[in-house]
This record gives sequence, structure tokens and C-alpha cells, in this order.
Amino acid sequence: MKKERNLIVSLVFVLGFSLLGFKFFERSKYLWKAGEYSYLRLENAPKKLGSLEHPKELSPEMLKEIFLAIEYQRPLVNIPFSKPRGKEYQLFLPEEIEEFIPHLAEGFKQAQSNQWLNFSVKCKRGKIFFGAERITDGVAFIKDGKLNLVFRNIAEKLSVDENLNTSNPLKYYPGSARLIEKEGFSLKKNKKSKPIPNWLVVDLKWWEEKLSASQKPEEKIKEKPEETAPSQELKPEQAKPGKEVKEKSIKERLLELKELYEEGLITEEEYKKKRQEILDQL
Repeated sequence: MKKERNLIVSLVFVLGFSLLGFKFFERSKYLWKAGEYSYLRLENAPKKLGSLEHPKELSPEMLKEIFLAIEYQRPLVNIPFSKPRGKEYQLFLPEEIEEFIPHLAEGFKQAQSNQWLNFSVKCKRGKIFFGAERITDGVAFIKDGKLNLVFRNIAEKLSVDENLNTSNPLKYYPGSARLIEKEGFSLKKNKKSKPIPNWLVVDLKWWEEKLSASQKPEEKIKEKPEETAPSQELKPEQAKPGKEVKEKSIKERLLELKELYEEGLITEEEYKKKRQEILDQL
């Protein structure tokens, strides 16, 4: 009887552990997968990062703007630890992240304070026959109000000859590419205050304000009706035609004509001829 009771207790414990406790020990979960090198996983983050600011709601529109703005440089000679120089490249193209971004936004809503998002995006650069498949991957998390994107590989070629970096990007980055600092972006500094080339810190507040400003409807300028002061005297051509205005106009014209004659600006013959033309209008 005692053995049967112990067996029942054991079964209840195992069942309860399976239903309630198993998920606690789950280390990772795929939120999106499109092949071997395009995926998004929810994972336990290293304890040294402390408590992360998850869950967090970020709009897919803002995340897309952020990812499309990321740029990097690569050295002229692809040698580890060489200084990047020359041309700046866009890390992601719109068609490459169109499917990925909505899942990333959902991932931040699901993530807990001890989890980060592990992502990978495969793309192709170059011409159709001579282009190369490349991999960009890393981790994403929110800390101190900033979005942190720490890359393991930055547009690295996917080929038999080259091995992709699989180490913890917080500890080791062997790549030669370097992310570019600009408005809204900064590079994480190490203990010696030197920028870490693969760790991008995104100012979410700056991007939220930028997106809000771009979406603000333009205020329509109200056209003010032209006002005519009551005391303002209308010009003859603006006033309604009438006998008073017509006579006044002729009088003014005759006086003006006389002044021109008296000042010697016109001849007597011109004066008489023009005067008669004005009088004919009566």
C-alpha cells in the first residue's frame, strides 16, 4: 500500500513538472524561421547583463526604419583587425527584412527580463552570376532605454572556405567590418572607452520622435479673406461705374492735362486735341 502511494505521488510530481516546470528550463524558442540562416529565436540572456527591459512594445514601422538605416564599412583588404575605410554600405535592404521585422516586434513583446532575441538574416550581394550569399546575425535586447544590436557576423560571405563566427558576440568579434556611428546610433564603449565595432546602441527616444514628426499631418494654412478698410477710397477702376465717378475722373484728367501744357511738356495743338477727346466722353 505504501509503495502504491509513493508511485502515485511520483507520477503526480512528474506530470506537474512536465506541465508547469518544463517551460522554465526551456533555453530557446523559434519565433520565425525561413531556412537554415534566416531565423529569430527567443533565448536566455547572459546573467551579467542583468535585468533587461522586456517585454517591450516597439512598432514594426520604427524597427524597419532603424534596420534600414544601419550602415557599415569594410577595410580595402579583408584582414582581421584592419581599419575600415572607404565606401559605406547599407547593411539591410527592404526586401530582406520585410518578413523578419514583424516577428522581431512580436519577439520584444514576448521576451522576459532575462531573455534576448537571437536573429539571423541571409542576403545576396553582387550580380546574378557573380554575387555572394552573406549572413548578418547577432542578438537584440533593450537596456537603459536603448536598443542594443550586437552582431556576430556583419555581411560575412557564406562559403565553404570561410567559417562564420558562432561565439558570444558580447565577448568576441573577429570580423573586419565596423558599424557606423551617426544620428540616432552610437557604438558601445569598452572598459578603455574605445568603441566596440560590432555593438550598436540605438537611441529609441530619438527614433520615436523622428517617426512621430514624419507622421504628423501638415497643418493647412487658412486663407484669410482680403479685407477692405471702410475708410479706404476705391480707385476709379475699382469702383462701380457711375455719373459722379465719371465726372470726377474727367475733371482730374483735364486738370492734369492743363498742368502738362502750362509746364511746357506738350504743345498747344496737342493740348487742344487731347482736351477735346476728353470732353467728347461727357
